[in-house]
Amino acid sequence: MKLQLGGSFPTPRVLALSALTTLAAFVSTAAPAHAANNVLYGMGNRSSATLGEGWTGYEPTAIANEKSATFVAAGDTHTLFIAPDGSLWGMGDNTYGQLGTGDTVHRHRPVQISSIGVTVTSAAAGSSHSLYVTSDGSLYGIGGSTGAVIGTGVSTRTSPILIATNVASVTAGTSFSAFLKTDGTLWVTGSNTYGQLGTGNTSTVNIPIQIATDVAQVDAGDYHTLFVKTDGTLWATGNNDDGELGNGTTTDLLTFTQVATGISRCSAGGGYSLLLKSDGSVWGTGSHATGVLGNGQSSGSSTTPVQVATGVSRISAGKMHSLILKTDNTLWVTGNNTYGQLAKGDFGFRTTFTQIATSVSSFAGGGLHTLYTTTANTLYTAGDNAYGQLGTGALGACAFPIDLATDVASASAGLHQSLFVKTDNTLWGMGSASIGMLGDSLSTSYQATAKQSNTAIAAASTSQNHSLFLKTDATLWGAGFNSNGQLGRGNTTSSTTPILISADVQSFAAGAGTTYFVKTDNTLWATGDNSSGQLGDTTTTDRLSPVQIATGVASVTTTAFGRHVLFLKTDGSLYGMGRNTNGQLGNGNNTNQSTPILIATSVASAAAGDSHTVYLKFDGTLWATGFNGYGQLGTGNTTSRNTAIQTATGASKIAADGSHSLFVKTDGTLWAMGKNSFGQLGDGTRTDRSTPVQIATGVIFVEAGYEHSFFIKSTDDHTFAAQPLSQPATMNQLISLTTISSGTGSESIRWYSGLRGDTTQPILLLPSANTPEFTFNANGSSYSWMKRGPAAAIGASATARVTLVAPTSFATFIAAHTSLAGADLTSTADPDRDGLSNLLEYAFGTSPIQPQRHADLASMTTGSGTRKLSLAHRRSKNAAVTFSYESSADLVNWTPATPLVIVTTADADGDNLIEVATATLNVNGSEPRQFLRVKIDAP
Repeated sequence: MKLQLGGSFPTPRVLALSALTTLAAFVSTAAPAHAANNVLYGMGNRSSATLGEGWTGYEPTAIANEKSATFVAAGDTHTLFIAPDGSLWGMGDNTYGQLGTGDTVHRHRPVQISSIGVTVTSAAAGSSHSLYVTSDGSLYGIGGSTGAVIGTGVSTRTSPILIATNVASVTAGTSFSAFLKTDGTLWVTGSNTYGQLGTGNTSTVNIPIQIATDVAQVDAGDYHTLFVKTDGTLWATGNNDDGELGNGTTTDLLTFTQVATGISRCSAGGGYSLLLKSDGSVWGTGSHATGVLGNGQSSGSSTTPVQVATGVSRISAGKMHSLILKTDNTLWVTGNNTYGQLAKGDFGFRTTFTQIATSVSSFAGGGLHTLYTTTANTLYTAGDNAYGQLGTGALGACAFPIDLATDVASASAGLHQSLFVKTDNTLWGMGSASIGMLGDSLSTSYQATAKQSNTAIAAASTSQNHSLFLKTDATLWGAGFNSNGQLGRGNTTSSTTPILISADVQSFAAGAGTTYFVKTDNTLWATGDNSSGQLGDTTTTDRLSPVQIATGVASVTTTAFGRHVLFLKTDGSLYGMGRNTNGQLGNGNNTNQSTPILIATSVASAAAGDSHTVYLKFDGTLWATGFNGYGQLGTGNTTSRNTAIQTATGASKIAADGSHSLFVKTDGTLWAMGKNSFGQLGDGTRTDRSTPVQIATGVIFVEAGYEHSFFIKSTDDHTFAAQPLSQPATMNQLISLTTISSGTGSESIRWYSGLRGDTTQPILLLPSANTPEFTFNANGSSYSWMKRGPAAAIGASATARVTLVAPTSFATFIAAHTSLAGADLTSTADPDRDGLSNLLEYAFGTSPIQPQRHADLASMTTGSGTRKLSLAHRRSKNAAVTFSYESSADLVNWTPATPLVIVTTADADGDNLIEVATATLNVNGSEPRQFLRVKIDAP
């Protein structure tokens, strides 16, 4: 690790700070045994259980977090909580730096926001910003889409900045903030589009301004604000579309207006408000949508408050779900439950309050998630976890292929659901299970693991919101939504139970609101949405029953979400129709086509993405056209095209959907390109690819969904097991882990560091049957394990030897400061925020938890008469740390500083641990400027 501190002649300057980090400790490993044929693998977006491995991306039941908490605050997509020691922590969305980490990287586990030793008393989370108040009444802000949101009047901040003093409490709206000072004055700042700041106009406020006096409590909603005065009167301003201001109208207010009396607390949500009276009764006003008021209704609105509960001590209004705490400390919820945010173990809305927990001390409702703490300071989270706001460490991306099922013949990937057919003709489904889309005649929210749903099925196809099933007797059946007539039943009535669409079918495809099928007489038929002419019947009129489109057709394909379709004739000619706004039909223009047009000849197969097309010719060449913003055409760039271009050779199978493409070569290797935000390419990253990248070997089938992918490997009888499965580690112990392999399949072993299930941190790939040795620093608490994935065969056996070595002197130095527990301990981190990283604190012999004055650390002086440059600085006498000096005339080219005189003096306290070094350099008289720096090297 290397850090540099230096200055210029004649003015001192800090030039550069950089360091390396250490690897985590190795503790244990485990890998399952496996042996099967026709193994189905999946990768990509798993947030709706589309991969069927048991994870939906949501937590419908509250789960205990590893951290303790006494106070919680929920934003739209991020979370804040105060630990028992008064430190502030955050997790989730960090797009605008609202977690205060100095960057914009999302965090799916808690990170500390406040400085070491600072006690936080309250906090608030908005849609893009965070606010907190410390024990001395200081208000700090972080994030915000603009500086006005937190009241700095400048650009977004990714680290906390002081906003105000003498603050008692704070609240955060969608893009605005309000805080209450200790003298009872109310101050506001930020967006004012609907008059939510109460200034009398809709102009943005960049710096906090006082807006009211004698205020006891304030709360900010999406676009409206409420406050209670010391006399119990309720005042409101801002958006009032649903009557959320409770004044009997739906007219927005630009100034705070009294709307009620006898109120003790208020809470503003998304289009509604909750009010708590001194007698413990709760009243609600505004939207009834999803049952959010708890008055038994799920539609309409109330423009004046209606009573919804009694015996209540506190209230919290989320985006569209509500929470109340009764006087017996039981927590009750109602409203939207799309992501399981009501913590009831399901996804069903509630229109009246229902109990979910006891002994609750703090709680908050966010955008689509819920937080609460118990009297034992245990933090519980439930609901949406798209940004990691639940702090569980589980996210919705799976960038490595994982094996899901065996003996699979084919698979279909839709928008939020997946189907596959086994070799015994059983149909299995996972993911979104509404309106019978999994073929089981049921309507539930999500099927987290693959479930058998039907029998005697030859093939299946699923899209945005309906599914098709071809039975072994060549009859085609459909289930799901029918809003465009996609089920072909002559009406727009949806069906949970599969209904017969046609007999004598040989090929079929489910599109976005459309159904296509080819009969055994080679006629093509279509029904459903025709808004872009995708039915090819010369019109843009939806069809409620199938109409014949073409003859001499061999197969048909479309996309789960797009609006164009491709069909292949028996003579190898490829035709397309529908949306062409991105040139996906490859005819040289961008005009939609309501009649089939010829795209190419000598075509073996084709696949349609959201706005692009790929097809395979008889000679094995791969061609592509259309939108290329993510590199899905595989051309090595992101330039879109409206004529096809050859992108690969030697291909045998293809698949496309969304904005990514996959193909299998004749040697069985699987290749992928395009969008990879959810790891749908399966290359172990979330990086888009504009040139094909190899993913797997031995592949016989490939399928693409909107944001996930599947492939099948055949004759895979490869078996492996790790020995031992788990082994405790002690310092300087050599750990041998042997992988025993047999069979003919191709597998690889990957070692990971970090928390179990977090496969985003690969350490190495075990390449062959050799015996590699690896060394890790044991200054962490993580553990590692093995995971199977497609790659080159590893042979009969492989052994990895891992030695745990003693912590470095730097790690020992950090460990000595026990109050740093939970803080960022990396060498470049700065827990006490004094501008000195942990490694510099170590080198200078200063405390990483007590801010230092820079004047005490280093100084620059110039000599009189002879031109000299001197640098005096503290330095540790630890033999593991070395100091060297370099000079430069241009800050670019640095050379060892010579001749250099170094004089050292002992430290003042006489403990012989720290000394002051003064390095003096005679400056070349011909140089107009000269720079001198000290370089620090430490293990």
